[in-house]
Amino acid sequence: MKNIVKIFLLLFLSIVAMNVRAQDKAPVSPLSMSGWDLASNPKVENPNHESGMISYEIEIDSLGNLLSIKVLKQTIRAELAKKCEDEVRKMNFVKKSNSAVGASTSKGTITFVFRVN
Repeated sequence: MKNIVKIFLLLFLSIVAMNVRAQDKAPVSPLSMSGWDLASNPKVENPNHESGMISYEIEIDSLGNLLSIKVLKQTIRAELAKKCEDEVRKMNFVKKSNSAVGASTSKGTITFVFRVN
């Protein structure tokens, strides 16, 4: 019986630890931009276990190159916001396969949300 309790406790603690680690990163940041997707999901380390969000307005050219970035709303500290902005600047934007994007530039938003229990 003691072994079953120990196994259960270890399993429970492992699940809790994985959940905390997963929440220390920004979840999939929803890109809201017609005709475009992200090549990969952004990952931002959150070592201080900070809760909050930051939302950017971004503009890209017809090749997916970032032209501008502007903070729309921010409830996180500057240090974490800088990490998010750095991640946006590294992102690769790809046209959706069924998209007929013909504009020379496209504007949209991207939001990072951090939740820590």
